[in-house]
Amino acid sequence: TGHPLATGQLSMSDWLAAEHVVPTPYSVGQRGVVDVFLARERMRRNVVAHVPYFHMAPFMLINSDLIFTAPSTPPNAAGSANGSCVRPVRHRQPLACGA
Repeated sequence: TGHPLATGQLSMSDWLAAEHVVPTPYSVGQRGVVDVFLARERMRRNVVAHVPYFHMAPFMLINSDLIFTAPSTPPNAAGSANGSCVRPVRHRQPLACGA
């Protein structure tokens, strides 16, 4: 794919600085497992877009430089259907990046 993070070494600083799409929390004050982990480590990612449903996020990656992180590989991940890549990252958090 043409995503800048699709190949080569993926550092934590590169991952944090990338533009992330995340599902909207179910309620005010609730955070997803990825953001809970990051908060514990005193880190923050660059969230630029929210989607109302988890399964919509992979489709926002098409022809973009956005990334989406999930606690595990979603079933029927859109990556194979839309040309995105799926990469494992530190702490077993898979990374899906746009085409």
